[in-house]
Amino acid sequence: MPSEGRGKSGDRDGVCWFLASGRSPQAPSAASAAERVSGSRGGTPACLNDPASLLLKAYFLFRRRVCDTGREVLYRALTMGRRNGFTNSPLLYRHDIWSLLCAKALEMGIDPPYTQALIRRRRVAPPQPGAQYEAWPWPLKIYTLGRFEVLIDGEPLKFSGKAPRKVIALLKLLVACGTGGAESETLADLLWPDSDGDAAQRAFSINLHRLRQLLGSDQTLQLKDGLKIDPQQCWVDAHAFETLLTLSQAAPPAEEEARLVEAALRLYQGPFLGSFENPCHRKTAVRIRITSAIGQTLHQRFHRRICLPL
Repeated sequence: MPSEGRGKSGDRDGVCWFLASGRSPQAPSAASAAERVSGSRGGTPACLNDPASLLLKAYFLFRRRVCDTGREVLYRALTMGRRNGFTNSPLLYRHDIWSLLCAKALEMGIDPPYTQALIRRRRVAPPQPGAQYEAWPWPLKIYTLGRFEVLIDGEPLKFSGKAPRKVIALLKLLVACGTGGAESETLADLLWPDSDGDAAQRAFSINLHRLRQLLGSDQTLQLKDGLKIDPQQCWVDAHAFETLLTLSQAAPPAEEEARLVEAALRLYQGPFLGSFENPCHRKTAVRIRITSAIGQTLHQRFHRRICLPL
């Protein structure tokens, strides 16, 4: 490991070793070097004039839950980064550093356009679970609570002519199946109940190909152990809603619990898939599950009941 006491350059080497080693922030030697570079020891600000050093400082402040100061430092870093055209630094090579900092920036409303541009340029994945990060620049976003809308790279999906009914039905059905997806045979039987097995499977394969073309990527839909929507490529409001409520029920600190519930309820803009047609009973099952989850969560956590239309 690089020795301490060699000035700022030596400290940066120490921080790089610390990050590569995966040690905790309390590891004595590496952490002390990180504190000096990040300027966080004893709360004394460092004389840092480059975005990378400020970002590193913000990272360690957030890791130590010093969020107010972390926000100030992150704001300075991104403001300076935008002005200087900053996009990368050898000091910030770890994916999880970028992931945490970008998530915090979007959560706190710090220069979303610049932050989203950094995410796209560096292909940063959100912290897990990604359901919490609606503002992340997802390649694909699907809204189903109160409306049906598909966004590809932030732009609404539009059709030059009539929308392909079966292709859209397949997408809606996949959403209704949840994060676990479903077997292709099951999907084919539900969408083409009057066709024999081979004909239904052929129709399914053709429409899956068309759906992938429509979404602009083969990666969005994973055909492994069944067909499912890739949560690293696509954000779905209904899936995010259920995930947020599940996290809130894991008995986190009260403040975090309230934040998760409020985030979930903000996503609920109406019944699942609204008045849109769906070829099977799964739509009703999901709508019942979602509205029941709302009622149970509010009753258990806030001692009040709520009735929402199915």
